[in-house]
Amino acid sequence: GTYIPPALRQKLNSTDDNSTIEIKRRLQGQLNRLSEKNLSSILIEIETFYRLQSRASINSCLYQLYHDSLLSSISLVGESLLSEHALLACLLHANI
Repeated sequence: GTYIPPALRQKLNSTDDNSTIEIKRRLQGQLNRLSEKNLSSILIEIETFYRLQSRASINSCLYQLYHDSLLSSISLVGESLLSEHALLACLLHANI
C-alpha cells in the first residue's frame, strides 16, 4: 500500500464516520415509520440506499439499528412491530 499521512488518514476516517452517521439517521427514520401500510415505500427507499452506498455500510448500519432497537430489548417490543421488521428483513433479503 501507499503511505497516507496521519492528518489525511484522520480526515478520511472522519468523513467516513459522518457518512455512516448520516446513513444511520436516514435508515432510522425509515424504520421509525415502518408499518404494514407503508412497507413498500420504505422497501423502495432502503433499496435506493443500497444503490447509492456501499452494501457493507448499509448492512452494518441496519444490523446496528436492529440490534439496538429490537434485539437488545426483545421483551419490550410488540409482536406486530417485530413481525413488520421481520417482514422487511425478508423482503430486503429477497430483493437485494
